[in-house]
This record gives sequence, C-alpha cells and structure tokens, in this order.
Amino acid sequence: MGRKPRVHVPGGFYHAILRGNGRKPVFFCADDRDRWEGCLDRALQRYDGSIHCYCWMTNHVHLVVEVGQAPLSRIMQYAASTYARRTNRLLGTSGHLFERRHSAFLVRDDRYLLGLVRYIHNNPVRARLADVPEAYVWSSHRAYLGEVTRGWLHTDRVLSLFSGRRTIAVCQYRDFMHGADPGTVRYEDPAADDCDEIPAVSVHSGTGGLEEQKSASLESIVHQHCARNRLTVAQLTGPSRARYLARVRADIAIEALDSGAATLAEVSRRLNRSEATLCEALQRRRKT
Repeated sequence: MGRKPRVHVPGGFYHAILRGNGRKPVFFCADDRDRWEGCLDRALQRYDGSIHCYCWMTNHVHLVVEVGQAPLSRIMQYAASTYARRTNRLLGTSGHLFERRHSAFLVRDDRYLLGLVRYIHNNPVRARLADVPEAYVWSSHRAYLGEVTRGWLHTDRVLSLFSGRRTIAVCQYRDFMHGADPGTVRYEDPAADDCDEIPAVSVHSGTGGLEEQKSASLESIVHQHCARNRLTVAQLTGPSRARYLARVRADIAIEALDSGAATLAEVSRRLNRSEATLCEALQRRRKT
C-alpha cells in the first residue's frame, strides 16, 4: 500500500520530527549538531523555508518550519540526506541514519503554536537531559531570551503573540515557559507523556482524558450534521462519493478544525476518507 499524500499548505507552519533509525543517535558530538544546522540552513535557502523553533535531541530533532511554495518534504529530505552522507563519510559507516520519513503536523492556530514552542523547549527537561530549558544549548529557547542568535532562526513571529515590544515579549515568554499566564495571550499546554510525541490539539481542563474529550467533541459534530441533513453515520462514512455527502463531510471538517475539536487527520479517519480527498472538499466548500 502506498503512503498517504501529505497536505501542503503554502505559508503554513508545521511541527516536524525526524528520528534516528531504530531510535539510535544521530548526533555523536557537538560538531555533528553544527554540521546539521549547516545542512538545514542550506535546505531552507534552497526551498524558501523558515525555522521558528527547534530542539536537537540525541536521537531525534523537533522543528517548527514555515514553508513557502515548496512542500516541507523537500526541506527535510535535503537536510537529512545531506547530513547523513557527510556523517557516514566521517564515521566510515553506511546505511540509513534516519528512520523512514519525517513526521509532520500542521500547526492549527496561534494558541497551538505557543503550546508547541513550550513543549519543544521543555523536551530536554522531560528527557532528563537538563534541569531547566536554559541549561540545554541545542534548542532555540536561549535565542528567545536574547542570549544567542542564529541567522536562520526567526523568533519575532512567536514573540509578537506576547507583545509588540520585544523587551516585554521576552519577559512574558520567560514567564510563559515557567508556567505563568502571559496575560494577553490565550494558550493551553499540549499533553504528552512521551517526550518524543506531541498530540494534535491542546488540553482542555476537565475530568475526561484528552482523547476522550476530542472524540466526544468530534462525535457530537458528526451526529449533529447527520441529524441536520437526515443522514446516518453509516451513509456519511460509506463509499459513496455523492456531491451532497462530500459537502456534509467538508462542513464537518470545517467545524471540527475551526473549533479545535479535531485535526484534519482525525476527521479523515472518522469519515473514512483520505486527508487529501477531504482537504480538497474542504477547500472547495470554503470557496462557496
């Protein structure tokens, strides 16, 4: 079975994760991370991308990438293959350094972006590689505090969500990283027990678990639209490609995405449709 096509949104922000093959290390010394950054910088220039947040762990990397007209896969493949070739040559080894293709999640909104930045910068703390984010030098956290700079890293977009004045934004960002409410920005933490993973939505307070809350919200949207259009769930999720069914599916996707109840991937699984098919229907529906 072929791989599912990725959804490309020009100008979109993506959370990208690239792991070592078999979860083995991809960095063996400080120079390796410098070399990785050089390969990434060239990939960004080649395919017109921007990095807004990153963390280089021992056996995987996290990035928040803003893409242009070229899809994220171009950036990740170029950086990964270039780094792997050079690392294998230096180590005298061969074979795959990275595991399969990268994971990618479209960043839905500013609230999610903030939670994602905090999640990525706290990754070394959860992995017990550092006591505090400031102690880990291979992330963009210290750049957000103004302590270091990277020519290919852009911090203004995230900091602007705190304040239009950089000095105030940095202070509020620091408080945000330590769990204090930044005041002018609404945010919620992403929930993740595994430091390698991040869920597709933010956590809402309540007694139910994250997956239960998301499923309940998406399920209620599905049933509401079925009742409104006098459909059964079986008809909605069945194989028919009738135009009126595509319209209802697109309406469900729009409401679920706009309300934060689910991601495109979750809606597509619930409706038994591919992400690409549902994305096309959604885009057509938004134009009407």
